[in-house]
Amino acid sequence: YQQIENWDNIFNEINELRIRYTSARTAQDFSAVGVACVRIIEGLSRVAYIHSIHGDSSQEEPAVSKMDLRIGQVITYNLDGRPNEELRALAKTSSAVAHKVKHATTPNALQAGIACDSVILLCSIINRIEIDRIKSMTD
Repeated sequence: YQQIENWDNIFNEINELRIRYTSARTAQDFSAVGVACVRIIEGLSRVAYIHSIHGDSSQEEPAVSKMDLRIGQVITYNLDGRPNEELRALAKTSSAVAHKVKHATTPNALQAGIACDSVILLCSIINRIEIDRIKSMTD
């Protein structure tokens, strides 16, 4: 596997995820879908989180494995406050769903499909936030 380092990689991984899910038939296949979902969330954390923008300069940059924290900070920076707490919760839930499928003893098509959908939704939301952030810098 190549490390996910930019938005094009994320979009390519999402396309591969769709293909993997469509061809999945066994519990092992569905577990592999969960692994792919976690990989995409980790990549999203790597691509979207910029410590100089989203982090606290007095603290070390959180590890990429702290994806919930990193993605939560991206959302908080751009969509702060109580009105957007559901989006922060969505990020955590997407990650939890993906991990659950990855580690399930006998994951099924429904669980894997929902994990895919939640990861794709999360990527779309973060991409929209990033596009808006860049746009506001050029306005």
